[in-house]
Amino acid sequence: MPMQTLLLIAFALFSGLLMTRLFDRFHLPDVTAYLVTGVLVYELVGPSLTKWALTRAGDIRRMPDEVASRRTKEVREAAKPVPAAFRK
Repeated sequence: MPMQTLLLIAFALFSGLLMTRLFDRFHLPDVTAYLVTGVLVYELVGPSLTKWALTRAGDIRRMPDEVASRRTKEVREAAKPVPAAFRK
């Protein structure tokens, strides 16, 4: 499991604990805390699990080296300073 996923899970659990304490403080029903926490966990963990499942199914493939190097070259070109003739 990648470190990013573990961090997201830890964040979701911590947020759930925090939400429960806040909701107790303001005397809101427990159901609200569960709903908010459930949505938070779903939003944090859902995309990672979806990508993992699509990769395992073969619907997402690794980016070819040619494409990756082309992107790196385009970023380097974009980072070059603007020539003096084009400056105002």
